[in-house]
Amino acid sequence: MAESNLISDYYVESLILKHYAEGLIHNLNNPLNVILGYAQQLLKVYPQLDKLRKIQAAGIQIDDILHNTQEQMRLRSCLVEQQVDLIEWLSHETELLKNQLKIKHSCKLEFHPGSVSYPVTVYPLLLGVLLEQVILTVIDSSEPGGSIPLNCSIRKENGQCYVSLQALFSQSVGLEIKRTIEMVNRAFSLYCEAHQIQVKPMPYSVSPDRVEFLISGGYE
Repeated sequence: MAESNLISDYYVESLILKHYAEGLIHNLNNPLNVILGYAQQLLKVYPQLDKLRKIQAAGIQIDDILHNTQEQMRLRSCLVEQQVDLIEWLSHETELLKNQLKIKHSCKLEFHPGSVSYPVTVYPLLLGVLLEQVILTVIDSSEPGGSIPLNCSIRKENGQCYVSLQALFSQSVGLEIKRTIEMVNRAFSLYCEAHQIQVKPMPYSVSPDRVEFLISGGYE
């Protein structure tokens, strides 16, 4: 029961955050559009003013952040498979994870994207929970204090695509990571089965220096 609660709690939390984010983004968009509109009008009159260009650039950056956050919240609340750009999705997901207090104060999480987009079909909710729980397991299994370096990247080999979390793991930490992944995979299967959704567990491997998840549906 506790295993299925792991997914249901995360799913419900994602839905709540999605609805909260939608309302917040809607409320922020109105004044933001006013700022961008006036900045654009004033730039036509005073094109030489550098401060106006900075205001406009900052407004556009905020608009991009709001749009990306809304899309990430939508994907996080999906039980079914979704086609995503893996690089873009991981960029946003690692940023969200880095803002969790426990991860923020215990890890130095970095994402190293490739130079091109990589569309895949994946369960965003499952992959998000797996990444979060593996990182939390590494934190809980490590000595307190200090900052644990964790590098997230995408590896492609023989037509297969892997999401990789790199760090140095002791054998005991590696065992805890395996237990965590098995628990999350089983919890996701149980929860989806209860909602009559067919799913496949996320294939993975754990070695002394990395955890890798095999992402099905990737293509060059």
